[in-house]
Amino acid sequence: MNIKSFRSLLTLAIVVMAGSVCATDVLIHDPEQKEFKEVMSNAKRIHTSDGWFEVIKMPNNIYAFWEPGHVELVNSFLILGESFDLLYDTGMGIASIKNAIAEVRKIEGLPERKIVVVNSHAHLDHIGDNHEFDELYGFNSEWRIRKITEGIPAGNKKWIDYYASLNETPKPPENYSPSTMSVPPVRKDKIKFINDRDIIDLGNRKFTAILSKSHTEDSVVLYDADNKLLFTGDVFSPAILGFIENNGDDLYKDLVLLDSLDVAYHYNTHGAYQLSDLNARSKALKAFEKVRKNEVKPYEVEFFVGEPNLVYEVDGIQFWHWPYQSHY
Repeated sequence: MNIKSFRSLLTLAIVVMAGSVCATDVLIHDPEQKEFKEVMSNAKRIHTSDGWFEVIKMPNNIYAFWEPGHVELVNSFLILGESFDLLYDTGMGIASIKNAIAEVRKIEGLPERKIVVVNSHAHLDHIGDNHEFDELYGFNSEWRIRKITEGIPAGNKKWIDYYASLNETPKPPENYSPSTMSVPPVRKDKIKFINDRDIIDLGNRKFTAILSKSHTEDSVVLYDADNKLLFTGDVFSPAILGFIENNGDDLYKDLVLLDSLDVAYHYNTHGAYQLSDLNARSKALKAFEKVRKNEVKPYEVEFFVGEPNLVYEVDGIQFWHWPYQSHY
């Protein structure tokens, strides 16, 4: 089987910003690109003192907190409500997202409101600043509880290399060091539970919490049917490498469900803040159906955490089968 290097693939992915996925299917961070201009026509950038986050005021009273300085290109989202504000993920923890939010409130003249965190899932790049908040909502999963309460201690070589995988700009805070970087553990009493199809009512909008198990066993998809807003976390985040799944049957179920939703705004957690092609869900479903019919031969990739992955590439879309995700 042809074995490829994850690091070389990731380097290529960062260069083109959309990896091996069709560039027209994602909103690339290029102000000259037509799709970027269209989606960002009512958006503006907000500068914060940390220099790490690029904050973008999006349509629908949503603020994206992008971390372009690390190869993961992580996006977290502050969704403004009337009763409380919802923070979808807390980022990598390289800079304080809580402080950045406070600065944005001041700059934008936003009222102080309670922040409720909903983690899209418990991978380290989405829970880095969980320790800064008092209520962390997600599905009841032993794996999720363990990842959040244990955190990741500093000094592990695997994670030193991971945290050292920086882009040229922007620079991290002056006190940042990959060797001392960690994900602080969080007390168990801060962890709160939601159930599949629960309604999260912010006062001015309601989100349905949808359980997905294709990327991790605890993944939370948020859908606002009234305003046609969709947040898919890493369940559907093709902008860097492709779909990273641990179970093909679960991914197929997720893609069928996501394709059935009426969506006008699809917010993305890696790379592009928002997908510009609203047919991307349908395209991904059709491509994965070819994988399920054994019409595509996989190749093997050695992932950065040491386990091999089978990668299926169909119509420019990659599907990474990685059954070891619960290990990290």
